[in-house]
Amino acid sequence: MKKVVAFLCILILFGEMAEAVELTLKAGLSKQQLSGSIDNINAKSTFENDFAYDTTDTSTFSLELRDIYIPNIKILYFNIQESASNTLQQDIVVAQNSFAKGSDIFSEIEYKQLNALFYEDFLFKGDYLFANTLYSGDLEIDLGLNAQYTQWNFDVESLTNPTQPKAWIHIKSNLISPYIAFKYYVSHIQIELFGDALAYKDEKVIHYGGDIQYHFERGIILSVGYTYNEFELTEKEDDVTFNSYGVDFMFGYRF
Repeated sequence: MKKVVAFLCILILFGEMAEAVELTLKAGLSKQQLSGSIDNINAKSTFENDFAYDTTDTSTFSLELRDIYIPNIKILYFNIQESASNTLQQDIVVAQNSFAKGSDIFSEIEYKQLNALFYEDFLFKGDYLFANTLYSGDLEIDLGLNAQYTQWNFDVESLTNPTQPKAWIHIKSNLISPYIAFKYYVSHIQIELFGDALAYKDEKVIHYGGDIQYHFERGIILSVGYTYNEFELTEKEDDVTFNSYGVDFMFGYRF
């Protein structure tokens, strides 16, 4: 995380020095609903019912460089950390560890995702506002690639039987998927829809959403949006499906 912060500071400094660069930095909070399942030959357990996961608050940020770079670059990052306790209503099996019906369990999830988007923008009928810092027109279409890094750690232990070994599934994934976005500009308002998806062998990722942004003349940006993230992956004997989706509230600045 320290390396990411240092990298952002360097990019911000560079953006202030280079007049040709349009740099937008946004950060905010996201309320995410967590769901999905762990499926194997012994049982199928769900994160909502068996592990008692619901909604969680997490931080998120984005960084975008435009104009001087071909293709343009946009970085999206979020980090979800959540835990839950529950009394099992059925027998479950996680990573070959069995947990009996009626036992109390405690579990933790850490979910990090970094999306590095490389895209070319196609502008139609528009012009620039605020001394060449904000495009305003009928439509913009972005086409490119999303290099997505996912790290997902799940640990579960029995509270009823403290001597029982902890079960864990740790996943790291790197995939590159096609990316598309549609942006519509009306004066200071930007409306955006975006998405990318890829299925490869036993792995699948889906990432889509949209937002509405208001750009103030001094570079301040306020936005509200919706994002959906899903991955499916087989880790040894477990087929893991995990979803997070919800509303984002972000504050930003355009340099």
